[in-house]
Amino acid sequence: MRHHLFLLPAALLLATAAGAQTAVLTRSGGVLGTSADFALQGDPGEIFILIPSLTNGPTPLSLFDPGDSRSLAVGLDQIPLWTIGFLNGAGQAAVSYPLAAEPALHGLPVYAQFVTWPGNPTRVDDISNYTAFPLTMPEASTYTVGEVSKEATGHALTRLADGRVLVSGGSKPLGASSVAVNELEVFDPATYSFTLRPEVMSQVRTAHTATRLADGRVLLCGGADSAGVITASVDLWDPAAGTVTPAAPMSVARTQHTATLLPDGRVFVAGGTSDFDFSDPLGALAAIHATTEAYNPSTNSWSPSASLPKPRVMHAASLAGDGRVLITGGIEVTYILGIPFADFSADCRAWNPTTGAMQDVSDFSGVRAGHAQLTLADGDVLVAGGADGNLITQVINPLASVRRYDVSANSWANVASMANARVYPNLLDAAGTVVAIGGLSTLDLATLTGAPVLDVETSGQPAIAWTTNGAMLLGRPLVLSAPIDGGRRILSVGSDGTGQTAEAYAVQ
Repeated sequence: MRHHLFLLPAALLLATAAGAQTAVLTRSGGVLGTSADFALQGDPGEIFILIPSLTNGPTPLSLFDPGDSRSLAVGLDQIPLWTIGFLNGAGQAAVSYPLAAEPALHGLPVYAQFVTWPGNPTRVDDISNYTAFPLTMPEASTYTVGEVSKEATGHALTRLADGRVLVSGGSKPLGASSVAVNELEVFDPATYSFTLRPEVMSQVRTAHTATRLADGRVLLCGGADSAGVITASVDLWDPAAGTVTPAAPMSVARTQHTATLLPDGRVFVAGGTSDFDFSDPLGALAAIHATTEAYNPSTNSWSPSASLPKPRVMHAASLAGDGRVLITGGIEVTYILGIPFADFSADCRAWNPTTGAMQDVSDFSGVRAGHAQLTLADGDVLVAGGADGNLITQVINPLASVRRYDVSANSWANVASMANARVYPNLLDAAGTVVAIGGLSTLDLATLTGAPVLDVETSGQPAIAWTTNGAMLLGRPLVLSAPIDGGRRILSVGSDGTGQTAEAYAVQ
């Protein structure tokens, strides 16, 4: 049953006693036309007061209880919407607010917090954590409630086990140039805001990989510093302990490599380069790797494994449904009379974690690099976008085409193309919906920059047929995205050059 708090004196409601935090508030939903749903946890049998607000605090509780020195994290502007009830025998309650499908509300931030009552010596017992989220029209994007502390480019984005998202490294503007950073920042879907962590990586990193391990830690591999020097160093970030520990380095310096988590907990790293300086084309090509290696977190050690047939960069890799790592496309280097020549590739390989062998698999039709790859719910693999062209003449053609790999049949099928050509797109599974977001409609290989794609495209599984559903708010070159809120929204982080670095798209 739902009640409104304007029936009770405010002085009886806004106070909290000292003691352990037992009141926990979680939120789901928030898309206009559906509902915002709150789950409350506290001491059994207590009265709760849920306080939604359109403003954040602090609101001093001493305004109502001189003996209480604490504050609410929300404002008191929506008293008619306050809700009173009782926590049940398990200390739980649920409150839902229907949300009108009113476009004028789109982007409006909503804050919420609850208190329990009565308390001793103050009038209520506990204050919960607060939640915050932007109201969003379906298939539309809003800014996050809190911004990233830096303009992020060249960063990595990693979804953590608890639903938060790590933004690691990257670079930020410094005058007319930019500087790589060693910072770690975490996005919390509970508050739609970012928190800069006190711990930092052992060195600055941009264009690195960040892989969540089975135990929740994040493996941060390679990347470049502000001068473009590539590193072999590796860090382990432990979100539970709040520590960064240098790990065993890779056998070679790498950037533009792939890192894939294996079922046994290891991480498989393939290809990449140790020199991305195209002012020396021959040197840059000679620095591209065919080698692969696997990291074992149990022993903090790397083991070399079967190499790719040719050095490869700008490829994609993912764990297929049969447990092998499918490695597709990219730019491959061929040596002719000792001179390296590079070209786009259609070559596909499968690395077997059990045997360590690199196995031949069917190639997809057409060549591509800088594409996205996603393992679908049925174990098949989807490849989308990227580019082909002529590296000698520097003619680059972004692609909208999509291929699907049937693992059991070892065959590729050409499926529906996206409406937009995309180089370096994000291809995500958002609670069963495939989402193509971000990417570049043009590409300069020397700088890896181009014109960003704004449209968001979605497709159901298992059929692949794309529909354009809304757009990003701003063009963000090389934006990275991750599902949040159980796949109901997509967080995208990447600078557009104006300081607006993050936004969230509502899938449904």
